[in-house]
Amino acid sequence: MKILITGAAGFIGYHLSKKLLALGHDVTGVDNFSDYYDVSLKKERTSRLEHQNFCFLKKDINELKSMNASFDLAINLAAQPGVRLPSSHHYLYKSTNEDGFENFMQFCLKNNIEKVIYASSSSVYSDGAIGKYKESSTKLLPKSKYGVSKLKNEQHAKKMFEKYNLSVIGLRFFSVYGPWGRPDMAY
Repeated sequence: MKILITGAAGFIGYHLSKKLLALGHDVTGVDNFSDYYDVSLKKERTSRLEHQNFCFLKKDINELKSMNASFDLAINLAAQPGVRLPSSHHYLYKSTNEDGFENFMQFCLKNNIEKVIYASSSSVYSDGAIGKYKESSTKLLPKSKYGVSKLKNEQHAKKMFEKYNLSVIGLRFFSVYGPWGRPDMAY
């Protein structure tokens, strides 16, 4: 398969790219090396992905619409992470998470990519849940700008599915951690 992964230099994107390459897939990784945390960590991850079936593009997710490419699957992991950005940086949630995701979806439509996976977050839930989270009954009431931006992604993905019959899967990650993880995460 030919697979596009945005956010490929990030923690999840790096591990996913590595696994897909090991399985014999062709992977194109896209990342803008944002400075939310140390860029050298992102560059080191990317250097470890050197493989004959790996192509890396240093691009912002909002620049995808200018590309023409053929992929069997597109995976969006690019995002402005963190629920506690200073208010002076809240614009990044809109420009990267919301506008960037919409541009990613438009790229998929333009290039006839019918299979899409994207990262959402547990931050879309309210914090009033009692007991286990259940997708069918836990309220979606994000408390952070980050959570709001991820919920907007889910709503946009649903519209794209309904209008264009894209196969769209959203993954709500809960505190992902491990080797080569983000330095701002507490284990």
